[in-house]
Amino acid sequence: MPNEMIDRHFAIAVRHAKAGECRVAEQLQRVQALRHAGLDTARSQEFLDVLVASLKLMNDHLALLTRERAVIQPD
Repeated sequence: MPNEMIDRHFAIAVRHAKAGECRVAEQLQRVQALRHAGLDTARSQEFLDVLVASLKLMNDHLALLTRERAVIQPD
């Protein structure tokens, strides 16, 4: 894979992980607000759990790309 393509793939993965972090934080705030208001949070919590699991996969993928990039493009 050419270096430019590797760099682009890596940059996309970083952006996705950052966006995922924002979504998790926003959903966590929603769950906390619902809980504070005494409302049912079951579905909101389930969705938060899905977002957290997705973020973990994104971060695992980013870690893999980081390792592969280090092998392909040593400093």
